[in-house]
Amino acid sequence: MALALISLSGCSALQKEPRLPAIPLLPPAALGQHLQLTQSVTLQINAGKVGQNPQIAPLENQPLTLLAVWSVNEQGLNFAGLTPAGQVLMTLQYDGVHFTESYSPLLLLSNSDTVKSIPGREILAQLQLCYWPLPIIEQHLKNSPWRLMITDHGRALYLDKQQVLDIRLPKIAATGATIDTTTAATTGDSVTSDLNEVIEITNIIMRNQLTITTLTRAELP
Repeated sequence: MALALISLSGCSALQKEPRLPAIPLLPPAALGQHLQLTQSVTLQINAGKVGQNPQIAPLENQPLTLLAVWSVNEQGLNFAGLTPAGQVLMTLQYDGVHFTESYSPLLLLSNSDTVKSIPGREILAQLQLCYWPLPIIEQHLKNSPWRLMITDHGRALYLDKQQVLDIRLPKIAATGATIDTTTAATTGDSVTSDLNEVIEITNIIMRNQLTITTLTRAELP
């Protein structure tokens, strides 16, 4: 489970890959909605890549699943990662200025540095790349080496000219429109999860894929 979290950003300390530049975090209020979601997150590591590393070879072709519960309002973005049994593995908070993170001792493997390598900040950044309005993302990436492009099936993140992430969104979300779960109408320029919606994030460099399925969604006051 800890290795699944580490691999969310494709920057695992167990793999001899350079850490990529940080993706800027976006203002929580810029989503323009007050939401709470519970999602199932499954990580599939490509055997052709990880088979070269005996430390994580047991993960080959064995999907790892955790629960993600996150909420956002004008005050901040809060994220919790849990085991399928409900044990809290990590909590992340970002109020638009300060990022804080906390990790459970359950994540400690044989190395006390494992928790230090879990990229909590990058987990929030990838979440925002899926859901925040495209104009907001473009505004905050313009002074960085990162670029987000619209594709025929969603969004793609580039580091300079190299594609790093391929984000497959529901068709209506590819253009950045929201999904109104009551009327199924387009109402804006950010992405709102519908129940049973599936998002896939493929890390091209690390050759792993996250499948995110929305289980519950609630509007917050």
